[in-house]
Amino acid sequence: GSIALTGVSIVESTGQVRTNMTVVIANGRIHRVEQDGRPLAGSDRTFDARGKLVVAVTLDPAEPAILDGFRHAWVGQFKPGDPGDVFVLNTFDPRRFRSEDVTDASVVAAVVGGKYYTHNMLLAQREQQGGR
Repeated sequence: GSIALTGVSIVESTGQVRTNMTVVIANGRIHRVEQDGRPLAGSDRTFDARGKLVVAVTLDPAEPAILDGFRHAWVGQFKPGDPGDVFVLNTFDPRRFRSEDVTDASVVAAVVGGKYYTHNMLLAQREQQGGR
């Protein structure tokens, strides 16, 4: 199924910040990105992430907990077909975003492997896996 994150900010590869966007992820990949921040017809699940920053992430598959597997965050990777593992972040100025500033507390939600995780789900997953 597809997941739509509505009302988000993204940073394009040019460095331009786009606000109030909808990012749709389907089959583990970016399916489309639309202006407006509204739910899109055809999305199986929609999550209101108004005002949050969405970044693509690289995860270490050897780590059983998503937060422990975080290695790098990328801006500018929001073209259809790009990998769809993303973090939804709080408290960042998109113009000054740096991957090394991502902390557990700043991750509001994630979409990994086509599944949506809330912050609490990520913390519970870590606890169940015996992570940090």
